[in-house]
Amino acid sequence: AIPESLGNLVNLTTLWLARNNFTSIPQSIGNLRELQYLFLQENNISNLPESLGELDKLIKLDISNNDLTTFINDPSGLSNLEELNLSNNKIESISNLFEVLSKLKLLDLSNNRLKALPIDFNLLADLEQLFVYNNFLTFEDIEPLDLAGLAYQAYYAPQKKNNSSEDIL
Repeated sequence: AIPESLGNLVNLTTLWLARNNFTSIPQSIGNLRELQYLFLQENNISNLPESLGELDKLIKLDISNNDLTTFINDPSGLSNLEELNLSNNKIESISNLFEVLSKLKLLDLSNNRLKALPIDFNLLADLEQLFVYNNFLTFEDIEPLDLAGLAYQAYYAPQKKNNSSEDIL
């Protein structure tokens, strides 16, 4: 387990805890106010402390390949986040609060269990790459997304089945 004393490293700018068997992150991570890069991929993390949303200097967060079913409830404190990788989890829904992450350039939600994308992507004016493949999305979920005027690359393709004879995104 990661000790709560991790929060005492208040000048830390990069934290790499990838490829371990961590199942949780201590609430004290919110004390790392200088943190810019956080790598938590390839663990067994099933939930995140809400204090993660207080890391206002965070630029890159990679929490891919874990056991998450949700993200933090209020990501609005992550005001400088440019790259968010939540791929290869078990996330079933995301909040429209993602819209407050206005500096996002890369958002990877691939290989999850998403059934809808409630995000107004026009509010993510800096978004360049969006990955949503291998979810339970349909073309009807993707088609109405207003991505007009954005310089972006969106990656989605027919992938999983939802107990029907149709491929869905």
